[in-house]
Amino acid sequence: MGITTVSVRSKLVRTLLKGSTAAFVLSALARVLRFAVHLTLARWLSVEGYGIYAYVVAIVSMLVILGKMGLDTMLLRFVAAFTAKSVWGELNGVLRFANRWAVVSGVTLFVLGEAVLWYFSGNLRPNILHSWQVGFFLVPVLVLSGLRQESLRGLKHIVPARLPENILLPLVMLSSVFFWTRAA
Repeated sequence: MGITTVSVRSKLVRTLLKGSTAAFVLSALARVLRFAVHLTLARWLSVEGYGIYAYVVAIVSMLVILGKMGLDTMLLRFVAAFTAKSVWGELNGVLRFANRWAVVSGVTLFVLGEAVLWYFSGNLRPNILHSWQVGFFLVPVLVLSGLRQESLRGLKHIVPARLPENILLPLVMLSSVFFWTRAA
């Protein structure tokens, strides 16, 4: 074994240790924050309100998976491959293609969801109707966010990829609930 082989291996081990440690800490912190969000919302919204929230979040999560159309997995693979080969034109093309289709699918799901809400709006209480409207509005945003996350993972930027959804979003939710309860 030459010196270059050993240095490449040690660099790879350092990169793996750094990435896995960061991912572990981020994941643990995200779970604590999500627990705090759910506990806070359960206390603040009451049983019925939290049930509506949980139901909307579950359906919106399924719609986001549908809206991604497998593009997130495709991006993870192609971004990593095109970056390794330094094929920047192809990388640009696949990112543009994925973003266009994500916008089309996310907006389509939003419009279909709002159409269903409009059809059933006479039978829904205002709080349920508004919850669904907010949920459907978030579908295109979450679809694009998921694609951004996988693109960054393909570029080996694990912490910036996970930070917004795992840390910033729960912190924003907690602070929103805190300020909303103080204002009410």
